[in-house]
Amino acid sequence: MIAIQDVKPAPLAPSFACSWPEKAQKRAVVLCEGASLWSGWKHPYRGCPVVAVNRAIAVARDFPVDVWATMDHPSNLWEWGQEFLHPETKLFTGDDKLLVWQRMLGPEILQRIYSWPCTPMDELQDEDGISPLVPTLFHVLPWLLSVGVKDVLLLGADFSGTSSPLLEDFSVHSDEGHALRWNVERIMLSLTMKQYRARGARITRWPHSKTRRL
Repeated sequence: MIAIQDVKPAPLAPSFACSWPEKAQKRAVVLCEGASLWSGWKHPYRGCPVVAVNRAIAVARDFPVDVWATMDHPSNLWEWGQEFLHPETKLFTGDDKLLVWQRMLGPEILQRIYSWPCTPMDELQDEDGISPLVPTLFHVLPWLLSVGVKDVLLLGADFSGTSSPLLEDFSVHSDEGHALRWNVERIMLSLTMKQYRARGARITRWPHSKTRRL
């Protein structure tokens, strides 16, 4: 017999399951895995499409997630993330992962998955020959711009620590691979913000108190 306290609530249904991204929306919220993810978002962004990146899908019991963006290898995330995934939540990944998803879930998955060209990182190494981990955020942002989003609220992009606050092995201190990754991601976010502004769009990283100068 299952105790009442052991029953976990189901993930919330997406708000835009039948309409987005095919029908453009000007605003969207992007959830990353940083600790500031739990601080919520400002009222003007409520009622917008929500994209959860990798393990940020864990908030789907509290916030309706329209798209789950996975840039890690699908086999590393699928078993873990299924309990947070609503059947109507759409998927997003890099072009190089499409065949992997198709092999895992069958060709019908192509009807609910979107993709974007990947960013090669192998040639970016520090003086010790360490390559940064592949950024997960900078495939989602240009895709959002391509489907008509002009105003993005970025939540949980803390660029600090090792692993994720959603996993047991999280550390507030960045190891070598993560330290290089965060440096790359800060630069890429700065460049992406400039590209957004050049197209009459904007990215707001929140909360501002945790934003490092780019």
